[in-house]
Amino acid sequence: MSRPVPLVRAAALAPVILWMRAHGLGWEDRLRAAGVPAIAALEPDRPIALVAGVRFIRDAARAEGPDLSSRVVSDASILQLASFGRYALGARTPRGAFERLTRAFACHSSHERFVVTPSASGAVVRHTFDAAFDDESLHACQQYVAAMIRS
Repeated sequence: MSRPVPLVRAAALAPVILWMRAHGLGWEDRLRAAGVPAIAALEPDRPIALVAGVRFIRDAARAEGPDLSSRVVSDASILQLASFGRYALGARTPRGAFERLTRAFACHSSHERFVVTPSASGAVVRHTFDAAFDDESLHACQQYVAAMIRS
């Protein structure tokens, strides 16, 4: 029986790659070690294996420290997410940005969910994977998503 390969757009890694490049770190070697083709850095809309992308983020956080996402993500990081980031920037309000991102996520990743639910105090944001990952990988990815939400 065949199984679908979970995919994500390479743009998800762009902020980390650009940060590593700016700090003189071996981003190409780290991509290769994670199983991500180096060409992904040049083609943000290229689909890559979600497992390899998560491995890249986890290993980068292992090497550079658990606060890597906070250091990597800046206001400019949204633009680095290619078309996915432009969806957010095209909205007039934060709520509008979240609504647009929720709709766009299906084209960004095949096995990730980004759901925003209105609540009495504002909104609840849920980011989940439809694939199993270890706690360390989930932690690195959740910090990355939280830093993106904050920015």
